[in-house]
Amino acid sequence: MKPNQLTPRHFRADGKTRPEAEVSRNGHPAKQMIRVADKALILANHAENFINSWIPACAGMTSSGSDGQSELMYPASRQHKKNNIIQSHSGKFHHQRGVAIILVMLIVAMATVLASFLAQQQQLWQRQVESQFDRAQARRISIAGIDWARAVLADDASAGNTDHDGEMWALRLPAMPVDNGEVIGVIEDRQGRYNLNNLVRGGVASAPDIAQFQRLLSLLGLSGELASSLADWIDNDNETLSPGGAEDQYYLSLPQPYRSANRPLVELGELSLVKGYDLQAIERLRPYVSVQPLALPINVNFATAEVLSATVPDLTLADARMLVQQRRGKPYKDINDFKQRLPRKDMLISPAVFSVSSTYFLVTGRAHVGNSQVTTQALLQRTAGWPSVVWQNVQ
Repeated sequence: MKPNQLTPRHFRADGKTRPEAEVSRNGHPAKQMIRVADKALILANHAENFINSWIPACAGMTSSGSDGQSELMYPASRQHKKNNIIQSHSGKFHHQRGVAIILVMLIVAMATVLASFLAQQQQLWQRQVESQFDRAQARRISIAGIDWARAVLADDASAGNTDHDGEMWALRLPAMPVDNGEVIGVIEDRQGRYNLNNLVRGGVASAPDIAQFQRLLSLLGLSGELASSLADWIDNDNETLSPGGAEDQYYLSLPQPYRSANRPLVELGELSLVKGYDLQAIERLRPYVSVQPLALPINVNFATAEVLSATVPDLTLADARMLVQQRRGKPYKDINDFKQRLPRKDMLISPAVFSVSSTYFLVTGRAHVGNSQVTTQALLQRTAGWPSVVWQNVQ
């Protein structure tokens, strides 16, 4: 192989160098880095060929005056001068040879670093692609779990009008294996909790519902003024309820002003915008309240003792806990069955406030595929036929 000449192994039939042709074929994201590494290797090859051709020539030059014939042709003074010249050239040669070797070493080191960096980038790119693929697959599986829950609830509706925690849809099933992961789904009743949107009916604050919510707040150790501020946040007018109410005048005076919503709540996190609702109060309320778009009766088969005590007139918390204990082995079949089990027969309850069936359900699906996990939540409204999705959130 002649110096400064590439061998046929560096090229493909299309005229491109091998690394460059492979990059064009594979579409690797670090294509330009491969080109740089390839050029560095070619340059190192050039430098090596140059040194290999230069060393013999210089060696021949230094040995040309060593035979006896030169000593006869030159006097001693001229021979001494010649020897000095040869020694000078020899020193320069050794110096330049050392510089060239260092240059080659630097080029090879740079090529090695670039190749290592390229390999790391390829591994990172591959992991990113795998992670995106796993997340997309987990998302599809998690959303499919919502459709599974809709089918289960539709089948349950055809079996009867009573909903309780002993039915199949309410059971907590173990995680089911899927390809390279697992999925788990949970269906929870939302009508056994107090619906915060009940505080306002037809755009106007409802005094009986506000009184019920105030009793629930008292049982939970929270201020009853939170009922007034939430009712003002939802109702259509700009008149402040007392005590503790708040309308636009209050919210516009804050360091970061905004207006009251004057519409029903969409999700529980919206409470953080309402006067008096800090994180501690919201977390205290979370197990006992819900946010539903329609005002519907409370399902006594799922209501907690605190909710029952707040909504049933003159029902103590101890009596409410007894009712919860009774339904665990024998759920309430209808409202008359619930009335028969009340501690006193003179307690009046309205079918508009209580029921034994549910319309709203919260579905949570978690899919784990590879190193990715996706959680999907959806609020389902079950009416006649296939349940509809009120809202859906994918994280």
